[in-house]
Formats: sequence, structure tokens, C-alpha cells
Amino acid sequence: MPSTYSKVHSTVYTAVAPFHSPQHSPADYFNKTLIQEGLDLQTRVERDGKVTYHHVENDDDLGIVTERVFDEKRRLIRLLKRAPRGNYVETHYNPDTGAAVRASELTFTPDNLTYCKERVFHDGNRVSEVVSVHSARGALVKLIEREQVGSRTTYQGETNYDADGAPATSVNQHMSAETGELTHWEEIFWLRDGQRAMTEHVYFDAAGSTRRYVKVLHYAGAGPFSEETQDFDPQTGKITRREMIAYGPEGYHTLIDVLYYDGDGAVTERVSTFCDDFGRPLASRSLATPFEAA
Repeated sequence: MPSTYSKVHSTVYTAVAPFHSPQHSPADYFNKTLIQEGLDLQTRVERDGKVTYHHVENDDDLGIVTERVFDEKRRLIRLLKRAPRGNYVETHYNPDTGAAVRASELTFTPDNLTYCKERVFHDGNRVSEVVSVHSARGALVKLIEREQVGSRTTYQGETNYDADGAPATSVNQHMSAETGELTHWEEIFWLRDGQRAMTEHVYFDAAGSTRRYVKVLHYAGAGPFSEETQDFDPQTGKITRREMIAYGPEGYHTLIDVLYYDGDGAVTERVSTFCDDFGRPLASRSLATPFEAA
């Protein structure tokens, strides 16, 4: 059943200043602080029987159409701006608080890329954002995910895709919510079937110095093949420990090789442990002693 329209004249609160953030949303202006002004509103009876009120403004100079949607109590619930080339921004609001709940944005660029952005506003001043970039043919080119607390970004992940739509590389960054400093960096190289080929991790301390590096190589379509971990002295930046683990096809480690270093970077000890196909130690040896049974 189509919606039913009629035109009414009502008194609502209207904005006289632009808005730029959820903390100062249009609902704040419409519901609270500004003068009343008569607006021509269209009423719509939705499919569920609810009545909504719509006000449309046209900016002929810029070609932008702005539509405000109010609920049955004349509270702003949605703001939609349409621009030339099909670009638009749509924001939904909580009518009780006036806070933004979610926002969608679609942008077409001159280089024939399409950017789709979705933002969700959570309690605690936290925002989740997903941006997808598509080619002129609609293929996914890039996917970006972000988490924010206030003005600080606490997580950002970016995946680039091949022409056939398969993921190629991903870079994920984790930041401290208190300081905004990078704490964990991860890069993933993908196989054509969407399985991991190699994963690298770098961990940082509160001062921004590297404290650990991890590299994992994967079997094609299976679990890890080898894992290398390097620990560093944050004060000097020199390596203090290096561990190499080899895995069998079933995912059990078959060899654990550990090197320890002194302050000058020289190896002071090497301990190797050999395991059976189920990861159970069979034998071990060190740099200073001959091979001995475990």
C-alpha cells in the first residue's frame, strides 16, 4: 500500500546554525534552544500506520536537497541531504535525547570510485565506522574499519582487494584509548582463496618503542607452518630473545628453537626442543651441552 500524503502548517523548532558533531546534533537545535518558526510540513502515513512529518529545502545554487523527518511529536528523527551525482548523507536520531544513532554516506568520486560509509554511535562517546570503496563495476576495492572513543581512534583495519574481489593485504592498528599511541600493528598477506599466507605483528610499549615482533607463515589452506618471535629491549632497541617454532600439517609444533642474546647482540644460549607429530617433547639440546634425551 502506498504512503498517504497531505500538507499541513505546523510550528516546530528550526536550526539557525550548522551542526558538526553528534554532541551538537540538529535535534538539539530543533528541540531546545532556538526560536519557533512556521514550516510547511508534509504528513506521511507509513506502512505501519505511524504518521511522520517531512520538511524539504532546495538549495538551487549548490543543487543540494535537505529533508528533515519528524515523528508524531514533531521530534527530529532523520536528516537526509542529497547532492548532485547521487551523493547523499543520512543521519538518524534518537527522538528522546536528540543524539545521533547512526549515519550513512554515499559518495561518487571523479575517478569513478564509490565510497560507502556507515557510522554507529554507541554509549560512552564510542563510534564504530565501516568504509567500503568500490570500483566503477561494483567490485570491492578497499574495506576500512574504525573504532573511536571521543576524538581518539582506538582501532583501524584496512584491507585491499585484488581485481577478482579476493583480499590481498590487511593492515590492522590498535591504539591506546588513553593516549592514542599505537600499541599493536598487524599485517596480513592473503592467498587467492582467502586463507592467510603470512601474518606479522609488532607490539609497542607505552613510550612507543618496539618490544616484540612476531611473524607467522601458514600452510596453504591450513594452519601455521612456522612462527618466529623476537623480543627487544625497549631502552636499547636490541634483540634479547628469538624463538622459532615449526608446525606439522596437523597444527602441532615439531621444533622449538630459542636463542638468548646479551647486551651486545651476541648469542649467549641456544635451546632446541624436538617434538613428535603430536607436539610431545622427544629430546632437547643446548649450545653448551651435548645432545641429551629429554
